[in-house]
This record gives sequence, C-alpha cells and structure tokens, in this order.
Amino acid sequence: MERPKYLKYCPKLNTVTGSITASLLMCQLEYWFDKVDGKAFYKFLEPCQHKLCKKGDSWTEELGFSLAEFRSAFKRIGKVYKSKKAYLESADPFDGKPYLSYYDRIKKLTFYIRNPQTFAEFVGNALSASGYNKDYTSSHILTPSQRLDKIPYEHIVALFKKHCPSLKSFAHLTPTCKRNLVRLWKQFAQKGADILPQLEQVFKLVEASDFLCGRLPSSTWHAQLQWIVHPDKFMHILSGKYAPFDTSNSITSPSTSLSPSWPTPYIPPQHPHKLRAFDCVESHHFDLAHLEAREQAHQLACFTSKMHKITPSSL
Repeated sequence: MERPKYLKYCPKLNTVTGSITASLLMCQLEYWFDKVDGKAFYKFLEPCQHKLCKKGDSWTEELGFSLAEFRSAFKRIGKVYKSKKAYLESADPFDGKPYLSYYDRIKKLTFYIRNPQTFAEFVGNALSASGYNKDYTSSHILTPSQRLDKIPYEHIVALFKKHCPSLKSFAHLTPTCKRNLVRLWKQFAQKGADILPQLEQVFKLVEASDFLCGRLPSSTWHAQLQWIVHPDKFMHILSGKYAPFDTSNSITSPSTSLSPSWPTPYIPPQHPHKLRAFDCVESHHFDLAHLEAREQAHQLACFTSKMHKITPSSL
C-alpha cells in the first residue's frame, strides 16, 4: 500500500498570497528550496516523456492541482518567463515577487529561483509566527537598512535638500516618488549594497549639472526628486550618462555645501556653419584682363589645331 503524502499549510500566508492554493504552493516551494539549500531547482508541471521525469514528481501529482490551478497560484507569488534568455535580459527579474520560473528550451526543463530578500518582505513574520521554516525569517535575511519597511523617506528628502540646494523646491515626496524609491531600494538590496551613500553621490552629481538644475540659458527644465530616483535615471546619472565633465570649470551653483572642485557638465562648442565653395566667391579678387587673355589664347590654340588637321584630299 502506497504511503500517503502530507503537505504543510500555513493559513496565515493567505493574507499575503490572497489564495489558499498559492499558500500551499509557497509552503511546498519552501520545502524544496530547503532541500537544495536555497539554490535553483527544476520540476515538471505534469507527467511527461522527459527522461528525467519520474512518477509522482510533477507539481500536479504532488499538489493535486490542475494545470490551471497551479499556473494561477504561481502567478500570485512568482514571475513566469517563457525562456532563459527573457529571464537573463530582464532588468527586474523578480518584479517584486519572491519567486520566478523560466523554461530552458535546450534542456526542456522549468527552473525555479527564490529571492530571499523579496521573500522576507513579501511574507514578513507570517511563517516565523507559525513555526514553519524558521531558517527563512526576515531577521536572517535583511539588515535594518535594507528592509523595505525601513526606507527613510524623510531622511532621503533631507539629503536631497542638503546636496541639491538648487532643487529644494522640487523635493516633493509624491506617490510616484515613493514607488520609484521602493524599486530602487529593492535593486540595491538584492545586491547587498547600501543605497544611502549612492544617493548622496547622485544628489551631488545632480547639483553639479547645470542642465539638471536648470541653470542653462537655453533650458529652464529642472530635475525633480521623483525623476532622479527612477531606477533607470538614477543609474544613468551614477554611470555618467550626463558626463563628460569639464574639470577646468568650477561649479556655477550658489551652493556652499559643495566643494568648488565639483565640475559642471561639458557643453560641446557650437561650430559655425561651413561655407560651401560658391558661397566664398566674393572673397576672391580676380584679374579680369588676365582671364580674358587666357581665354583668347585658348581659342586661338584650338583654331590652329583644327587647321593643321585639314588635308588637300579633304578639300
């Protein structure tokens, strides 16, 4: 007689997954990640003819879900990629979710990957309170400076006003600004990096830019805080997209918090329109008498040449 299988279930997860099937799937995913020490693993959706597929190993057999139930449950807690290439090219692979899956078309296998940081933020203390899988509680994963619920919005605004005095009036902590900060915070948390020093550096680079601060006579546009902390714009500023800088010039901002050695953005020189040849005729001084003499000599030489070619037989 076949031994019955039992699945772990944490009802408190329903508050974050919004689904009983998604909670069951999350517990089972954690079971398998615990087996492989948190590394990626492959698993089949349903029984198939693949040489690695064994009876009872697929998700539908293990959980008793239909394909539609499994896919619906996984989409609540994970990001699905149809290929490994799509996963590798994604700027934000997990998209704020604790898991992802991608299909390897060469190996014909579906792999599952876990994001410990997002898992801790997504679940909070729901699992630790129930006594399930204590090795994955948030206190073992995120430092206080990396937790999303610890984002110091007011401190970031204060840093912005300190290092970007030219843009003090644009330091609005709008909902869009908060969403951009959360996305930016997640990216740095996944890399285990402290974002605050990077924020200070970017704010200083912004203040050093006449273009971003609206100090150019040809533009009155100003960079707002929500624009600066957008992940794409933030990385562009940090990587020097608004460079090269001209280090021979000093900063023109009235700020006293920055060193005079901070450069201003390099502005390429405006090259005058290149004149074509016929636009420059009036700049030449021609000797008309000399030109007429040359023309007469040329015509005489042509006439003489023709006369020498005439023979008596042609008369």
